Amino acid sequence: MDRLPASRVVFAEYWDVSPANEVAWREYFKNVIVAANSRCDSYLGCKLMRRSAWWRDADEGPRKALQPHFGLRLGGVRTRTSINFSALLQHEYTYLAVHEFTGAIPADFLDQWMAAWEELRPTWRTDHPGVEEAEEALSREFFSLVDNHWDVTYDVIQTLNA
Repeated sequence: MDRLPASRVVFAEYWDVSPANEVAWREYFKNVIVAANSRCDSYLGCKLMRRSAWWRDADEGPRKALQPHFGLRLGGVRTRTSINFSALLQHEYTYLAVHEFTGAIPADFLDQWMAAWEELRPTWRTDHPGVEEAEEALSREFFSLVDNHWDVTYDVIQTLNA
């Protein structure tokens, strides 16, 4: 069985997208954003996830920021309580995109990415009259569909399989 190269770096993006923009956002994300990523050095691919209904539709009401946990210790003291960051951020994002790389994200990744974006969007100048920078056209086309975004980069230390 052929195996994919192991990911060494994971770049996680948290996206808050309103329901009215979800279809357009997902299409652009898949057909342009990930397509541009795939033309860049060391890029493996992306997993796009939507927050689970389990977190949105709790029977007992909204998820609590503090929740019971049988063994957790905070500050060295067994509190039996954990801080539920998913509950704290439940209204801050709807999608998580996890991008995987075979090595360090190249220093010129943004330059590679913008060149790929311009290849995928050769009509951006005519689609956005008066706009001189590709970044402004991208902002109008894609980031206008988003209410918020942030990202976190992780180094993969080990892949564990059952």
